[in-house]
Amino acid sequence: MDLIETSAMQTKFSHPALPSKLLPAGKEYYINGHGLLVNFHPETLKLNNNYNTEILAFSSIIRCNEHIQPALNCLIFELPENPIDGIDIAWDEQKTYPGVRYENAVSQNVEFYRSHQDEVAILSFPPHQLSIGSDTLYDSQSFKLQANLWFADSGTHCGIHNEHSFIEIHTQILGVGRMQTFQSEDKNSLCEDLIMAPGITTSKAFCYINNYQYIYPYHQYYADTPCVWLALEYHPI
Repeated sequence: MDLIETSAMQTKFSHPALPSKLLPAGKEYYINGHGLLVNFHPETLKLNNNYNTEILAFSSIIRCNEHIQPALNCLIFELPENPIDGIDIAWDEQKTYPGVRYENAVSQNVEFYRSHQDEVAILSFPPHQLSIGSDTLYDSQSFKLQANLWFADSGTHCGIHNEHSFIEIHTQILGVGRMQTFQSEDKNSLCEDLIMAPGITTSKAFCYINNYQYIYPYHQYYADTPCVWLALEYHPI
């Protein structure tokens, strides 16, 4: 697809097979084909199209073949014709991370990858707005939003972990995968299995906030097909 625009800024993680841009607020664009729009703001985003479409806070949507004039800046990904199939993507100077694949109960060490990271915005909101729970209602605080893409091949377990110094949510861009939570580091202790298709965002982080600390359960990403997903990291300032 082609995105016709006037002043959009290409992201650092844009790829020839998956172009992505940061659209400025108030500018008119025409999406020719499928465009995955990500609202990373703590408030609803109005697209000002013919259907008065709105994207909820910390959410995303796929729109096709239309003029938009977003009221807030947002990310857009130009999707291929069949985004659910997923594709293998490699970025220049990508970072490599250890993953595991299981075949007939036998584990095999594999790798998955991270793109360049981009600083997208500075935002202010009460942190409990983005978490599944908190010990109290917090005042607004400032966050630096950093974003990057990940790629994993089909069948890859991307590492069970439970520590972050930031609040993190994810958007599925290509392929079908899962965000999973566990009772421990054992993959057999699975307790939540959230299936992710293109256009889906986990609009609440898995973490619980206690005295400004982000307490995460054990969790990981799993790729059913070749997958590309977006990580939105809200770092407190």
